[in-house]
Amino acid sequence: MGRRISRKPRKSPTQARAKATWNAILEAAARVLVQRGYEKATTDRIAERAGVGIGSLYEYFPNKEAIFAILNQQWNEERWSGFQAELASAPQDDLQTLIRSTVRARINATRRNPRLNSALRNLIPLSVTLPQARAIYEDFAEHTVRALQSHARLGDRDPRLVAQVMLHATHAVVDNVAEISPDLLDSPALEDELTLMLYRYVTESGPSD
Repeated sequence: MGRRISRKPRKSPTQARAKATWNAILEAAARVLVQRGYEKATTDRIAERAGVGIGSLYEYFPNKEAIFAILNQQWNEERWSGFQAELASAPQDDLQTLIRSTVRARINATRRNPRLNSALRNLIPLSVTLPQARAIYEDFAEHTVRALQSHARLGDRDPRLVAQVMLHATHAVVDNVAEISPDLLDSPALEDELTLMLYRYVTESGPSD
């Protein structure tokens, strides 16, 4: 059996100087990932780019897998915070507005750094990112299910399946736009079209028997 690789940091920073080192390592990892790819994102290269000694890197992270697991976790947490902020500011009694808020949050999160979004999605092995991806997905799914149950008339349709289709469709559209046509992330029309697509999917009747 192969050696089990830890994907957890050795410790988290508490002092300001330690936090600065921690952040420098994660920022350097993001730059190296985008510019060189995952295979060439060695701990030596990350430490050099961060301007810290390799010993300082290993003080916090046992390997590059742990670095990228934390980097991906932070990216997901920022997406989740943006989603919550958009949802909190939206009228809670209008389904189309709620859908637009979630679409806007997803676009805004990706627009911050389309290249990093694509790199985290495509270059890092799923073994590093999948546990976190599942956790954040479950949070999004539960919120979506509750919104559907409160505001949509789905009849016999399974609200959790509908929520999953909505989430996967949103991710697919936004992530592929980020990779192929990133300028569209700045277009209000993208938000309009994606909102319309999801709203019609939810509100129109399903196929008849």
